[in-house]
Amino acid sequence: MRVFTLVGRDDASLKCGGCNWRVDRLYVLADTAEEAVSLYREGEAGLCGDCFSSMLSEMEGLRIDGRGETIEV
Repeated sequence: MRVFTLVGRDDASLKCGGCNWRVDRLYVLADTAEEAVSLYREGEAGLCGDCFSSMLSEMEGLRIDGRGETIEV
């Protein structure tokens, strides 16, 4: 899995799936860019930096293979 950054077209146009705040970027764990966008659009992924770091600190055995690209949605 890689970490993809989703960037909104306008400031604070994306909604975090954890805290529901409006933010300018979200982070998604996925294998491909297409999967990251699909998961976000289906409401299955997309966390702000605070929620993403909290999620990572609670997960055991997660292997992140690197950083994916930044995607405008």
